[in-house]
Amino acid sequence: MTGVEIINRQQRKVLKVSNIFNTIGVGLNLVGIMGAQAPIHIILILSYFFIIVCLSVKEYIFKDTNLRYMIGWRLLLAQLLICIKMVLFVFSNSPNTSLMITTHMAVFTIILLFSLLAYLKCFTYILSLIAIVSYTFCAYIINSHDMWRNLPIYILLFSVGVFLSSMLTRGISAVLSDNEKYKVDMQEALATLGMTENEFNAYIELTKKNKKENKVTLDIFNIIGDRAREMLKQNVIHLVEQDKIVYDKVGELIPEFTPSEVEIAKLIIEGKKIGDMISILDKKKSNITCQRTKMRVKLNLSTEDNLRDAILKRVNIEQPS
Repeated sequence: MTGVEIINRQQRKVLKVSNIFNTIGVGLNLVGIMGAQAPIHIILILSYFFIIVCLSVKEYIFKDTNLRYMIGWRLLLAQLLICIKMVLFVFSNSPNTSLMITTHMAVFTIILLFSLLAYLKCFTYILSLIAIVSYTFCAYIINSHDMWRNLPIYILLFSVGVFLSSMLTRGISAVLSDNEKYKVDMQEALATLGMTENEFNAYIELTKKNKKENKVTLDIFNIIGDRAREMLKQNVIHLVEQDKIVYDKVGELIPEFTPSEVEIAKLIIEGKKIGDMISILDKKKSNITCQRTKMRVKLNLSTEDNLRDAILKRVNIEQPS
């Protein structure tokens, strides 16, 4: 699963939960639990609910799948509704005005939490600003000592929300950027290796189950980072190219070798022992020994001559011992 798919899945969950939260909130408001049932309140709540329904219908008809804006506009409308209700409470001269404002600030905080979970950087700034301005305005009108005393706490709370939102969005952007770079690097490596992604994954699984000498390869893939991945890609490309050069030189410069003997000659150049050849080529020891003998005959070697040195001399390349 890609980084974008993970974010979309997270935002879909936030959208679903926020819709449930909206429905419950509208119901509680209509029965008067979160505010008086004055006609103006009912009109506001029903208008808000109507706008949300219209947005949902529009998104369904036009197949709008931008989850960021779908969530952001819903949260912004909810924030504006609460802001208007707070102002109405201030001018209603109700004895419970301070309590209702505090309750609505708690709802502001929940809305801010939704914006954080959905990675809505810009919307988080706007939501926090609306909350602080609304509370400050109410405190100024009521001129309550308790409300002024709580103002720095709310400013700190929403400032932390903005800071966390900024950190989250920067982190997500970095992850997405690294993910895209990884996909490009992987495609280049697969193209160079001539492998599909499924074949490459199968190779990794085989590496985990196979020989002990493959443990180094497994360890690299387990701890690999961006820089190491780039180095690995370049090394793989280099090794594949070198391997092809060596193979081609053996086949071209020692034409008397059969294809099977060319494979053995290549492994001899790489310094592989007979035991390694048995494992790599999946052949019996007697078969490989017989072919090595035929190769020595074709190269006119005596028993004292080194087969590897003779092959290297014929293909005119240097390999470390």
